[in-house]
Amino acid sequence: HLSDQIATIKSVVKKVTVEGQPFSDALEATIKEPSNSEWTVQILASNATPVEKGDVLFASFYVRATALREDGTAETQFVFEKAVAPYTKSVMHSLAATGDWRKVYVRFVAGQSYAPGEAHMIFRLGYDPETLQIGGLKVENFGKKLALAVLPTTQGRDRLRPILLQFGLDAVGIG
Repeated sequence: HLSDQIATIKSVVKKVTVEGQPFSDALEATIKEPSNSEWTVQILASNATPVEKGDVLFASFYVRATALREDGTAETQFVFEKAVAPYTKSVMHSLAATGDWRKVYVRFVAGQSYAPGEAHMIFRLGYDPETLQIGGLKVENFGKKLALAVLPTTQGRDRLRPILLQFGLDAVGIG
């Protein structure tokens, strides 16, 4: 659970009201100073239910930037990992955002088993100054009942997006 606002020297994270979307509020993260690493500033939540090795998980969320970096984009990374060293990752998904809301789909397989609280989902924010909003977050565990390939994904498009945005293009329609 996140209080209404958390502030540090480098960042401010707060809950904001959103209109015209399928969700009514979002987390807004304002990064005020550059960081030495992307994990310097993070929003994280621990798993509330057990996850078994090989489970198919699916995260979906909306993201937009309300203040862009000098290159005209904003950046975050979605991570699902073990909550203690060696922080074994099941997924690391980098993505760029612009001023428009867009839905992101991240599908992945759990790399190991986790009791409640032994893993966490993270949005990494330790980048150059920017402001991001993230809303409508949902993480589903399909166990071993569903093949990973049947779930939608934006992962291919998200890998190309930063390059295309530098040329004033977007990766819409690329899967």
